[in-house]
Amino acid sequence: MKFNFLKNISFRTLIILSHQISMLLILLLVGNRLSTYMFAIGTSALVIFQIAYSITEWGFSIDSIKKLKNRSNNFKIKYFMLITNCKILLFVLIISILFIVFFINTENIFFSFPIIVFWTIVAIFFGAFNNLWFFQSINRTDILLIPTLVGRLFGLIIVFFYLNDDQDLYILMLAQSISFAFPAAAGYLYCLNNYKFSYNFSFIESFNKISETIKTFFTTVFQSQLHTLWAFIFILTGNPLQFVSFNLADQLIRSGNAFSTLIPEALIANSANNKINFKRIIFIMFCLLFITLLITLVIDRVISIAFDNKFNEALPILYLSLFSWLLISYNKILSFPIIGELKSHNVVNIISVKFFVIHLLSLFYILFFINYDVFSFAITFLILQIIQFLYLLFKIRLLL
Repeated sequence: MKFNFLKNISFRTLIILSHQISMLLILLLVGNRLSTYMFAIGTSALVIFQIAYSITEWGFSIDSIKKLKNRSNNFKIKYFMLITNCKILLFVLIISILFIVFFINTENIFFSFPIIVFWTIVAIFFGAFNNLWFFQSINRTDILLIPTLVGRLFGLIIVFFYLNDDQDLYILMLAQSISFAFPAAAGYLYCLNNYKFSYNFSFIESFNKISETIKTFFTTVFQSQLHTLWAFIFILTGNPLQFVSFNLADQLIRSGNAFSTLIPEALIANSANNKINFKRIIFIMFCLLFITLLITLVIDRVISIAFDNKFNEALPILYLSLFSWLLISYNKILSFPIIGELKSHNVVNIISVKFFVIHLLSLFYILFFINYDVFSFAITFLILQIIQFLYLLFKIRLLL
């Protein structure tokens, strides 16, 4: 079991690594070939895709691991089809929200490029049905490794050869669509070839399943995608030329979150129930602090070289976001490996929902009561992470 866990984590890490490296290379190419204005549109499309992807995941990866233990293969495929139906409902919900936003905010610059909107929707579709959660739950993440690597490589090649100037911006989301289409198709082909099932859509059953996992969804989004939510709100309301700074920061945080999410899982898997190895946790937290300080020392040089001094004005936001990521990583560790094990995961879910509401109220206040800019967004987000960190420390103190 331990070997399967380590193998599963290793393959998942490779999948995450391939995604993050390919995205950083694509951003490097796009940032150098496009004007600042069009680069802002492109990164906005990526933010919208990421929000949609987090919604279609809906916390199923965590839930499926619990539900699928000691079950038959027939139950696995039944559960697979149930979540597929849920994803269909959520995909329809996302597209409906995009149309509502379009009719409310027709002057938004993103919607002034129909071809980019189209390929963003296609990317959202393939991202929605990329079932990494299912293969993770049955310890067969290796099945998606090659399709994922091939998809990322094709996406990178398309951007490298075909995205040359502002007129080619749609290539960015076309490449994103292809990157997710390969693992999505491979996953469904594997299940069709290895499980006997007949498709049956059930609206009520799917809706009930979404309702059951709503707390897990808030925790998943809150811990991994919250900064992207802020970026999404900002691109709907802010200055297009400020999108670049905040969206580059969001990519930095997303890349860090992709790896720091693995730490709580590894800590939980290698700890006895209700027993926390605090020495190991403190060591990991010091390592994360060291990584943050190291990146802080080199990030200005990296941005200057990578983008030829094109986005140096984004550096203050990137510095703030680095420490936001550090606190997000700390809060993940304090939540699940500590509070989740000492008390219950449901307590963590409740805390996440509370702070999710606090973030929404803060966004509402910024948007309607102050003259906001990209810096006010970044500093407010960092302050909220500090508040959450202190609250979790206080909560742990009460539990010990």
